[in-house]
Amino acid sequence: MKSGRCPKCGNATVHRPGPGHGLGYGGPGVVVRAGEFLLSPTPLEQFICTTCGWFESYLADPKKLARVAAEWPRVPPTDPSEPEPEPGAGP
Repeated sequence: MKSGRCPKCGNATVHRPGPGHGLGYGGPGVVVRAGEFLLSPTPLEQFICTTCGWFESYLADPKKLARVAAEWPRVPPTDPSEPEPEPGAGP
């Protein structure tokens, strides 16, 4: 979606919040609670397709992404042909 094209419907009707707008609770682009370590406001990159309603949100803080990688269980791929990441590789 960051490219401006929706991965679900293929349309180029992707929008993101501007200054003073947001889709998160507690203010523009902010997650208030999504686990213990995210209790402080956390910047998000948000995108929504106005054709099909598909919505994506990306954690924008590299330090918090590293904590997720270190502390949260990884979801294994459902495709057995997909290679496992190298130990210590980032998300």
